[in-house]
Amino acid sequence: MKGMKDANGFYVDIAEGDGEWTMIRVNVDDFDEAIAVLKKHGFRKPHHEHAKKTVDTGSSKFAVMVSPSGFIVTISEHIKKQD
Repeated sequence: MKGMKDANGFYVDIAEGDGEWTMIRVNVDDFDEAIAVLKKHGFRKPHHEHAKKTVDTGSSKFAVMVSPSGFIVTISEHIKKQD
């Protein structure tokens, strides 16, 4: 999976929420490829109603995936405008 760097030159970062969860956020250039790779390794969409859908705003895509051990990974692609 080829990724997209953030302002600090990183492809991934770690986020925490309310001390109850930690997740890895990954920026990618090909959203569908990244999801396929994760699924191949046993990742799945979460069961929580608000998190199990892929968000597509037209300028970006975002999805939450859960590893077989329960670790959370989020995948996002910022859609680049074609000239």
